[in-house]
Amino acid sequence: LPENCITFYSLNNELVLDPFMGAGTTLLAAQNKGRKFAGIEIDPRYIQLVLTRFKKSYPNCKIKCLNREFQI
Repeated sequence: LPENCITFYSLNNELVLDPFMGAGTTLLAAQNKGRKFAGIEIDPRYIQLVLTRFKKSYPNCKIKCLNREFQI
């Protein structure tokens, strides 16, 4: 579902914002569709999950996490 929404409502290299990132499904969909991504998540467990999932799927991509407590 997120990939369809991203495809229909954004263009390549545009920014996709997910203010409630959760497990990072929208982040992965944005990356799959060639979009830039910014996500916000308050729960530290989800932040680490998202970082781990993303690096597993895209090991050569760079992630910038504003909270330095998390390992990328």
